[in-house]
Order: sequence, then structure tokens, then C-alpha cells
Amino acid sequence: MSITENRRSPNGFNLVPPPGWDVIPLRTGTREAIDHIIRKAVAQLPAGFPKDDIPKARLKLNQEFKKVVRRARAKGGMTLYLPTERFHGVPLPVSIVAAAPIEIPRVRPPPERARGCPGRARLRDPRR
Repeated sequence: MSITENRRSPNGFNLVPPPGWDVIPLRTGTREAIDHIIRKAVAQLPAGFPKDDIPKARLKLNQEFKKVVRRARAKGGMTLYLPTERFHGVPLPVSIVAAAPIEIPRVRPPPERARGCPGRARLRDPRR
């Protein structure tokens, strides 16, 4: 790899979530990722959790995930990152949505600055 190749600006990145976080792709594989997270959550239910309430808990989680995914997609999201394990016993109310880069318009310098000396703008007296 040449030096020139090393100096190029990156055109993307990977976000590496910390332990206890899960990733939900929003274009393909969304359903599979949600199913995996729900299975994991059900497996972590307390021992005394009523077995008859497990289907209701699954349904509630599924509805919540669908709502979060819908909102993330509406904002142009490509990937959703969220904590799925408690932090010191507390659930974290946070998520991160990775979206496509935003186009930033390029600004051109005013013509008088472009023609003037480098680093020096020509100033005009506003009273004239």
C-alpha cells in the first residue's frame, strides 16, 4: 500500500458496540436480529416469571422493537445499536442509529478573495 492510499479520507466506518449491546441491521436481516434479541431476553427472565406470561412478554417486546425500527428507518437509519443487558442492574434508555452520510454543500470563497493575495481578503469600505 502506498503512502497516498493511507492518506485518503475514509468513506465509511464500523461502530463497535460495547458488551451488552446488540446490533439490528435495518435493511436486511432485521427480523432475524430482533428474534435473536427476544430469545435472549426471554432466556434471562427471572426464575419465578410466570410461564403463561412469556407469550405476552414476547409480543410486547416484538411490538416495541417494531416501533423503534420503524422510527430508525424513517430517519434514514441503516443500523440500530441498543443496549440489551442491564448496566449495574439498570436498563439503559438509549440507542444509536447509524445513517448514510449527509451531503454537505461546498462553499466557494467570494470572487474578490479568490483573485486577491493568498491569505488576504480585499476589504471594501461599506460607506462607498
